[in-house]
Amino acid sequence: MPLAPARPAARRVTAALTALTVAAGVLLALTTSAVPARADTPIAHGYDVSWPQCPAGVGTTIPGTSYGVGLGNPMPPTTTDFMVIGLTAGLPFYRNPCLADQVRYAVGNGIPRGVYTMAAYPTPAQLSSYGAKGPRSGSTLSDQLFNTGYAMAQFDLSSLHVVGLSVPFVWIDVETRPKAPTPPNWPTNNAANNITVLQGIAAGFRAAGIATGWYSVRTAWGYTDTSGTLHPGITGAWQDGGPMWRAGDYDPTLSGYAAAESICNPPLASVPSLNGGPIWMGQRVSGSYDLDATCQRLPSLATFLDGIAPPSLAPLSPAQAWMSAGGAATFSSSLGVTQLWSATLTDVCAPSSAAPLRSWNGMGKGSLTLTWDGTDGSGSPAPPGIYRLTVTSSGLTRSALAELTAPGSSPLGMCPATRSYGPDRYATSVALGQQAAPVASVAVLASGADAHLVDGLVAAPLAKALGAPLLLTQTDQLSPSVRADLLARGTTQVEVIGGPAAVSATVVSALVAMGMTVTRVYGSDRYGTAVALAHALVKAGGGTDGVAWIASGAEAHLVDALAAGGVAAASGEPILLTAPTQLPGTVATELKTLGTTSTMVLGGTAAIADAVTAKLPSPTRLAGADRFATAAAVAARAGASPVEVEVALGTDTHLVDALSSGALGHPLLLTQTDMVPSATAGALASTRPGRLRVIGGPAVLTPSTALALVTAATS
Repeated sequence: MPLAPARPAARRVTAALTALTVAAGVLLALTTSAVPARADTPIAHGYDVSWPQCPAGVGTTIPGTSYGVGLGNPMPPTTTDFMVIGLTAGLPFYRNPCLADQVRYAVGNGIPRGVYTMAAYPTPAQLSSYGAKGPRSGSTLSDQLFNTGYAMAQFDLSSLHVVGLSVPFVWIDVETRPKAPTPPNWPTNNAANNITVLQGIAAGFRAAGIATGWYSVRTAWGYTDTSGTLHPGITGAWQDGGPMWRAGDYDPTLSGYAAAESICNPPLASVPSLNGGPIWMGQRVSGSYDLDATCQRLPSLATFLDGIAPPSLAPLSPAQAWMSAGGAATFSSSLGVTQLWSATLTDVCAPSSAAPLRSWNGMGKGSLTLTWDGTDGSGSPAPPGIYRLTVTSSGLTRSALAELTAPGSSPLGMCPATRSYGPDRYATSVALGQQAAPVASVAVLASGADAHLVDGLVAAPLAKALGAPLLLTQTDQLSPSVRADLLARGTTQVEVIGGPAAVSATVVSALVAMGMTVTRVYGSDRYGTAVALAHALVKAGGGTDGVAWIASGAEAHLVDALAAGGVAAASGEPILLTAPTQLPGTVATELKTLGTTSTMVLGGTAAIADAVTAKLPSPTRLAGADRFATAAAVAARAGASPVEVEVALGTDTHLVDALSSGALGHPLLLTQTDMVPSATAGALASTRPGRLRVIGGPAVLTPSTALALVTAATS
């Protein structure tokens, strides 16, 4: 085996990502420089070294041969992916005179290293020395050949021990040696005896727990050509199925590593691996040197190299990311050693039989950076959804979530779910309004300011009865996104909820200037505004079933009224407010005016005291240990298998996001940003809604939370 020359300055390792770029795609970044390689075959490039790399003139004592005399060939560059070091000086029982120096070079430069040994037919002296010693009796020539081969491996094992090298695998080089001493070469008419020698060598290594594979070329190993003629070579075309390091000349138009790579998937009709086994490496002679390339069939470089740790794959970071069209999500991991890896991007709700949206593979070590630009395998934009990026390597698997999203309302890929949101609370109300009332000439408008949210919290039943969206506005200025939506709808009438302190006269004037008729619905305080909304609801045809919902008007408990919006709107039932410890007289009067026969009391006793509840018609308290459980109790009133359930963030700072969802007329559940409370998960599991709507962008409700919600609702 001659040895490869110094390689180009840039270390070439597989990224298998030719269709991708730094800005948009997947990059494999190693601890040294890297350039992308062929996308269909992950490869690593290396060299084999032995006596030709010894200083010129440094030789051995092999009688009658020039084998082992150093040629002064250069050692591989320190950036090479691997080295395969020859244990022998060209023939068995003769150690590579520079073995220790070459091992030190590899170890000192952190180069993963494997080994190979030369096989040869024994000389008469060798048969005499070793034929009767070994696993077999030595009574026959076959036994003697096997035992001598076994001794060849024992000699190589001692060489490994001398230089302190521990390898899991040894390549056995099977090729002709026309310049060797007597006998001049492998016998050409007795493949069975030749095979017995090779089996003995392999057995010697296996006894030490070391696996083996074969290096050879077609004419040396033996082959059957396309006409069926056997060219016996050394082994008679022996088919043992072991790993093969294959040398050859499949494509004379190729040179360098491209030629070595071509051996991995040769086009010839003859058995390409010679022995019927997998080709793990290809080799091509280039001038006086060898170039070695690993093949896709190789499980891992760790399979046959020493000096590298067990394969490892670090968790992907971040665990989840999101982007809109034109953006990109970048993840990083780390490969502990040079190893094969593959990555797929799949819709989290796709059936197991579905093909991945994207697939990549490569081989390398060190930093692994994966960047998805939101496109599919053809380069076309992928649909919005939650995707799982899965990276596997050497039996290890890591995954992360990547959500491709768009403001407005869009399906979460193949999941039975939709995400609705906008860049701010006002645009979010528009997105929800377009779902609640795609076509409507009337709109309900409430304040989106934190100090006045209470008015909008009780407005959903009116909006639903009018078939109108429930939109939000700034106090002193009509929000641009709301203005655009009203104009696009051709709105002619707007019901403004709350007094001038909540929605100013400036906003009303702007609406009038847009050609809209404005009616203000409000009272002297929040309790009076809720009563006014109940009146408006009756006028719109609601409030007729004798049921009213009672929520606390205290700031600390407004979330309870939010939870009731969709369920109350679906039944056309009013939501009235009360002080925690005292029922306002206007509310008591309104209950009588409405002919209320039963009331749904929202929240625990801290929100509405028992003394207040006692004054209500046939009260039923809907409460839980916290706001999440209370929302679940309210949602349960809608019954099992609702058409849709809305889920929003339950923190005070984001309650406004879900305010407009009440006009949809569906139950509302609450969750946390990065986890699903048990009460919410239980409610989804018990109701199993037909569809889920996640309210808020992925920064508010993360992809993992959205996925957990879908899982709870469908599993």
